[in-house]
Amino acid sequence: MSDVLRQIDEDLRKDRILSLWKKYGIYIIVFILLIISSVIGYQINKSLNISNNQKQVENYLIASNLPSENEIVSSLSNIENSSNIFMRGLIRLKMANALMSQGKKEQSQAILIELMRDREINKILNDAAGYFYLMSNLNEITKDEISVYFSDSQIDNSAFKYLFLELFALHYLFSGDFEQTKNSFQEIINDPEAPNDIVIRSEKFLESIK
Repeated sequence: MSDVLRQIDEDLRKDRILSLWKKYGIYIIVFILLIISSVIGYQINKSLNISNNQKQVENYLIASNLPSENEIVSSLSNIENSSNIFMRGLIRLKMANALMSQGKKEQSQAILIELMRDREINKILNDAAGYFYLMSNLNEITKDEISVYFSDSQIDNSAFKYLFLELFALHYLFSGDFEQTKNSFQEIINDPEAPNDIVIRSEKFLESIK
């Protein structure tokens, strides 16, 4: 009987947190994309300032702002082999996101995995690709895959460290590991270097599973 009651309690907690995610998830995702876009935007600016690749950046911006995902993918594929290593990685990242929007998840994830492993491109793009891959695969990815793709040292040295830690906590939640979920959110809350907005979200999620 106690096992049944415990299972009911866990199901209720999962329902509460999923309800919170459905309510605020879109705002969280938009906010996160703004952060990642601003970091990548800084790198584009830096690329413009230290090199003579204005035309490549212009072509990328034109392709990225086309009206349909099909046009974006087609146009980006024409400039994919940019001589600028940073721009080449950025183009592939944009292609992966456009393919994901088209529902071509496997193609998108294949590009993201390549970008995660590509040590020639800027680490910001490695991390962004890893973050988008994890976000797109949050319910399916296994602990073994996480350990392969996201080592502790990689996360500690990432510009998106706390965004990754937040996603890991959500992964534990969706996997039904409530104890690890609580520990992960609590670690974020206790970390004095964690951004305030992520701490606030962690507190809200933690309250929902107590």
